[in-house]
Amino acid sequence: MLEATSDDSAVARFIAKRGEGLHHVAISVEDLQATIDALKKTGTRFISDEIKVGAGGHLYVFIHPSSAGGVLLELVMDAPSGV
Repeated sequence: MLEATSDDSAVARFIAKRGEGLHHVAISVEDLQATIDALKKTGTRFISDEIKVGAGGHLYVFIHPSSAGGVLLELVMDAPSGV
């Protein structure tokens, strides 16, 4: 479940446009960079090419809905030790 942290956040804009419901699906992967590289070879679009650090130090990237049947997908991986 997500809640907007401000009126101009991405989540707030999503809810204003589409109403409550599914925002995205997260998929845990063993090797985020290798997964990204393999998906790029197939033409998969990403929201950003940059791997980001999220809650709890997890690394993540989003696959654009146009490459995932209209669903926003998040690929997530536990942060390496020491990060």
